[in-house]
Amino acid sequence: MKKSYSDMILFIPHAVVYKFDGECDGLVSIDSAKWGKFKGVITGKGMRGVSHSDLRDMRRRGPAGRDVVDVYVGIVGELREMGF
Repeated sequence: MKKSYSDMILFIPHAVVYKFDGECDGLVSIDSAKWGKFKGVITGKGMRGVSHSDLRDMRRRGPAGRDVVDVYVGIVGELREMGF
């Protein structure tokens, strides 16, 4: 998320996490998400950014310019290639 008001559901959690840990999706900071084989940050076009709600597809609208389902299909494909 670019600003706390980008997602009213996560307004307060984003403000708290951002204050202590910096950039985040409203619940998890980027630094906290970097474990294992970190795949990068999903970004959206526009001023809103991408919230945790967007990535969970809670409102049935993905990040601007991306279909969140395609992101998860890609992850599943990579896990299949790894033998999971």
